[in-house]
Amino acid sequence: MEKCKKKLEQQFYVRYEYEQVFSNLDPRRDEISNLAQNGNALFLPNLTPTGERIYLLGLQNTEVDKMDVMAFVKYSYMCYDIALRQPFPVTGDVMIFDGTGFTIKHFLKCIDTAVKDSIAIAYRGYLVRLKAIYIVNAPASIDKMIAVWKMFLTEKIRNRVQVSKTCDIVQKAFPKHCLPEEYGGSLPKINQVMKKWYDCLLDNAEWFQEQESCKCAEPRGEKIEFSDEFGVEGSFRKLNID
Repeated sequence: MEKCKKKLEQQFYVRYEYEQVFSNLDPRRDEISNLAQNGNALFLPNLTPTGERIYLLGLQNTEVDKMDVMAFVKYSYMCYDIALRQPFPVTGDVMIFDGTGFTIKHFLKCIDTAVKDSIAIAYRGYLVRLKAIYIVNAPASIDKMIAVWKMFLTEKIRNRVQVSKTCDIVQKAFPKHCLPEEYGGSLPKINQVMKKWYDCLLDNAEWFQEQESCKCAEPRGEKIEFSDEFGVEGSFRKLNID
């Protein structure tokens, strides 16, 4: 319970601290609608047999100038917030990164503040239990990319990264009903699932704009006063929501 209380507080605080990610959340804005056409950032519709969500990242348009890293981060957390509203329980998350068309130029564009912020937000503000990271259709320079990327990850997560030049590792790890058509699965093609997710964001456009005001503006270094909210002695204070 104590961990849950602290995590709830942190969730509201990271939304304040990383305002660049949690502002302008209207899915009709160009940065979001363009991402839906140029990239893939989505949860696949079926859980794994052991109850994990599968999150897929990749490129639709491989032109370097078309890859907006901040839009990827913002879009990803918008999807995650929708996923958190679902009633079914999950045991964790699995990430699949599809490296098709991904080059060292794309990678250098990714190593910026947006990517580091994204990882910090996941660690601090979300209950992300990342069980595995699969890099499929890996590009030729993947070893150099991973060496740099792993610097941002904890040792536990670094040990959960698996790489393949094809998609065989996910075909072996998950049944067909969990995978899209491109990986030999029975789900629709990735771009079709991506479109459904974007339509879902559009359906929740007003809700996303309402969430922009749900932030805890707690200055860094200020001592947190605890109270006994919810009838128990603990560490849940009243949040100052802007």
